[in-house]
Amino acid sequence: MIKKLPHWLLATFLLILFTACGPAKDKIRITGKFTNINDAEFYVYSEDGAFDGIDTIKISDGKFSYERTLAHPAVLTLLYPNFTQTYVVAEPGHEIKIKGEASKIGESEVTGTEQNELLSDFRIKHIADAPHPQRLAAAQFIRENSTTLAAVAVFRKYFANVQTTDATQALPLLNLLKKAQPRERAIAHLEATFRPLLQTATGQPIPSFSCQTLNGRTVTPQTFKGKNLVIAFTATWQTDSRALLVSLHRKLTTMPGKWQCLVISLDTNPNALTASLKSDSITCPVVCDAQAFNSPLVQTFGIHYVPSLMLVNAQGHIIQRDVTKIEDAQL
Repeated sequence: MIKKLPHWLLATFLLILFTACGPAKDKIRITGKFTNINDAEFYVYSEDGAFDGIDTIKISDGKFSYERTLAHPAVLTLLYPNFTQTYVVAEPGHEIKIKGEASKIGESEVTGTEQNELLSDFRIKHIADAPHPQRLAAAQFIRENSTTLAAVAVFRKYFANVQTTDATQALPLLNLLKKAQPRERAIAHLEATFRPLLQTATGQPIPSFSCQTLNGRTVTPQTFKGKNLVIAFTATWQTDSRALLVSLHRKLTTMPGKWQCLVISLDTNPNALTASLKSDSITCPVVCDAQAFNSPLVQTFGIHYVPSLMLVNAQGHIIQRDVTKIEDAQL
């Protein structure tokens, strides 16, 4: 006669079985299958420092399995073979399961945890939407799920990691996330990295600053009040910077009085900078604190690469930023 197992014993057995099958409590696992892909690879990394570097996930006969140690829950970025980018929420002790098809890899179904299923449902539902409806839906998702890392992932995709964003929409959402998750590292990273960028987005007023030029002159936004201003972020160690600055100088000489110019250099050697400026006959005010991207002034403007032009109208509002070619500048 077969006796029925006590409920507590059955529950213990199932728990042991689940633990044995899943990753260790300090590890995450990503497994899955892509149809119509044989052997390939894709990549996983953390934009907010949950781990260093980029890991490679090998696909063999369409299947893959990846495991690594993770100290705390985090938003991870997956870069698929066709360079489609998506986000997952990795939680230590849990497995993420991905299932998709090669030609529609961006629509892959992600399951295994509640947050990833929430993200996957949202992504699949809105993947065919135009950008504006997508952002409206993303904003609503963030408001409804502000205490989750899934909301952080949606903010990254639709408001942070995009070429242009509506700062009037993005900043309140970032504030909401910060209030809902004040100790979350991913949000601290967004604060440090993207808030300056959002605060200096097109349509925003030029940020407050005070700095000294190489000639010892103090410049602030008031210095250029009532005037159109182009700010050039350059560095002599970057090959395209010199050409852009020379092109800008030539362009402005053809339209005297219409635009003021300020150069903010990311050089670490002021002497090399001075020699280059003299050689190219650049006479506009130049600021250089020799701190490159660690410069508080550069960080205030949310600059992440050079060369780059920022255009400010006479009313003190940014009308263009991140311009890398003189022909694209609305001068």
